[in-house]
Amino acid sequence: GGGKRPRAAPVGSVLQPSVQAGVTSGRGASPLSGELLTLALSLLLSALRKGRFDTKEPRHLGLLEPLLPLLHRCLRSDSDAAVATSLKVLGAMLAFPLPSLPALSTGLLDRTLSLLKRSA
Repeated sequence: GGGKRPRAAPVGSVLQPSVQAGVTSGRGASPLSGELLTLALSLLLSALRKGRFDTKEPRHLGLLEPLLPLLHRCLRSDSDAAVATSLKVLGAMLAFPLPSLPALSTGLLDRTLSLLKRSA
């Protein structure tokens, strides 16, 4: 379609999003991204602890499986809260027979040990 392109909001108008120092809405590390990551991980951890996922349900395993590589990446976050919550989520997910867990276990263990060395 040949629809019109939306016009950009004039600078200083109420339509332009407000920007606070230290908070970005784009890609990259920011205080807000760490908080959102921690919130998402906390919600997942809560669901795991409350038994919302069944270890024998293939559909649940299919939902959790793609999260393993993402959790591995979360362990490299600048946010200490996100890293700590990632470790808790990984601990809770060990009860699930996830096919990629053995393949990722070496990388997860190496990262966990490096975190322990860094904190000592």
